[in-house]
Amino acid sequence: MASRLKKSYKFALRSSLFITLILLIFMLVLVFYGDQIEAYWLPIVLFSMIVFVVTFAVIQIRVEKFIYKRIKNI
Repeated sequence: MASRLKKSYKFALRSSLFITLILLIFMLVLVFYGDQIEAYWLPIVLFSMIVFVVTFAVIQIRVEKFIYKRIKNI
């Protein structure tokens, strides 16, 4: 069971990293289009960190509930 939770952390980490990178690229494209990257670098970094933490937590909680539900059914 511990290996399943370890794998779920890997899955949540990779998924949240992927989501954060996609949002970061999208935001950077929008900012570069406006040519004001110097003014927005701190909000972009903070937003990316918040998105990463929130998506990691949501994915991890959902995966754990899914695993526990499957084990409970067995």
